[in-house]
Amino acid sequence: MFYTRCVNAPYTEGHIQVVRMMTKSLLLHGVKSILFNFDYSVARSTIEDRHVCKYRIDQKIPLVTRDSLYRFSAPIAAYAVSMEALKTLRFFSLEKALKRDNYVVNIVNCSRYPRMFLRGLSTAPIILHFYMSNVRLKPMTRILTEKADLIMASSYTLAQYLEKTGVNREKIRVVYPPIDTELHKPLAKERSRSKLGLPMEAEILVYIGGLKPTRFPAERMLSVMKKLAREIPEVRLLVFASANRENAERAQELLRKIRQANLGRNIVVWVKDLTDTEKNMIYSAADVFLFPHFETKTAIEPPLTVLEAMASGAVVVAPETSSLSEIIVDGKNGFLFGNSDFDDLAKVLANVLSNTGLGGTISQPARQTIEEKASLLITGARIVELYRSLLSGECASAH
Repeated sequence: MFYTRCVNAPYTEGHIQVVRMMTKSLLLHGVKSILFNFDYSVARSTIEDRHVCKYRIDQKIPLVTRDSLYRFSAPIAAYAVSMEALKTLRFFSLEKALKRDNYVVNIVNCSRYPRMFLRGLSTAPIILHFYMSNVRLKPMTRILTEKADLIMASSYTLAQYLEKTGVNREKIRVVYPPIDTELHKPLAKERSRSKLGLPMEAEILVYIGGLKPTRFPAERMLSVMKKLAREIPEVRLLVFASANRENAERAQELLRKIRQANLGRNIVVWVKDLTDTEKNMIYSAADVFLFPHFETKTAIEPPLTVLEAMASGAVVVAPETSSLSEIIVDGKNGFLFGNSDFDDLAKVLANVLSNTGLGGTISQPARQTIEEKASLLITGARIVELYRSLLSGECASAH
């Protein structure tokens, strides 16, 4: 059973993806999930979840979309809170109906679940699951972390952060966000480029993600591309951002700066929602998947696109910071540069692009890393182990 909260714009899509892949990984191990979640029924989701859960219960909120949340206002906040309160009542009713069954309540990125203060209503274990380091341990959150049976963190870096904020180390377990390695897998570069209409002779960098400065620092990236274009005239940076108002507005400003910098031939920007199939093809077509900047408090740790790209066998270049250094071993399964050191980034990219045989030596280790650390089977097995230990009254090994 999952209890999730999705009023935290603008990362709603990533939030939903984490939960859906978790439920899918559990289903592979025969564990059924009941998913409570805000359903943005007027917003289009690109994440397919067929057969992910045996049961699914969504709280319909047809008036609240990602764009309206981006323009957050008091009436929208009040509406969202009221709907969450109603959802909690439905959750109480469901728990009462499930009293005879073994189940665990897994609360994902939400610290406002009142049933924790009413433990007498149910004996089911409760897990608080965090995958972003924007947790502020205010008095209520601190009480909830103390009352929870287990704290699940999506990286060791996040686990250390939670410890520093006062969470009991003995309660924390680490489970990386699951990646479907059957959806994201290596494809032939030439065929992928042909289907996407990309030039075969170009050196192609790809970025997929939001256009906030904490994820895509435009000015610095333009400076990096100027340097690269002087050394490698055929270099291309393809930027894909999901279709929402924030990205659309930032894309217009980015295109204006690209024209001013005379980089229109080297940088292309698309604001569109990508299916998993399209993303896999884009990862495979790239010479480098680029993750230019990482602000830990505004992103899932580790970033999902980095994990997907590695599963697809892409050569990833990312900052040497936070949870990324847990996944990427520099020069073995990807490349790291000094965080916020964009001169270093330009050097790393130039070296990778000029070494034509590098992709073949990085692709297999990158794929293997995800298969061993974050595949659906591995993640599901780890979560099932934690669930069983809680239901039996035992405690799985820490971290």
